[in-house]
Amino acid sequence: LLKRRQTAMARTAKKSDVLRKIPAFEKLTSDQLSLFLVAMRLETYSSGETICKVGDTSDRLWVLTKGRVSVFVGDDGGTPDRVMNSVCVFGETAILDDDGATRKATCVASSAVEVLSLGRVAFFRICGEIDVEDLVLGLRQTASDIYNCGRSADDPELRYIA
Repeated sequence: LLKRRQTAMARTAKKSDVLRKIPAFEKLTSDQLSLFLVAMRLETYSSGETICKVGDTSDRLWVLTKGRVSVFVGDDGGTPDRVMNSVCVFGETAILDDDGATRKATCVASSAVEVLSLGRVAFFRICGEIDVEDLVLGLRQTASDIYNCGRSADDPELRYIA
């Protein structure tokens, strides 16, 4: 029992360290962060496995903790529009948009991947319990920074992803 408790505490500490590296989460108190950690679930994907695809219901966001994820905007599935390396957040734009929004990109594991996932319902339940305006603004900025990286402001293709 003690060994399992120590293992669980070590996993929680590791997840906390990962979230602290993401600007949107860095201003949260330890108590606030722990609410998110409890609600997050570890998921693993093999190389080539689809994490989410265009048109899927936006029911969660992910924090990439290990590996690489290729992002394909639209349905073509050709060359990735971008590749994300750990540690970053994806799927946050759709979860912050209106209920029933759908994914605007397909995300595929391009190596063995570990992510922490957080469902939409849990995200908004936690947001209702604490003041997280900075977190929501930070996630929106993260989405903008990820997508707009290397693009000029007048590029007509600028749009949020996942």
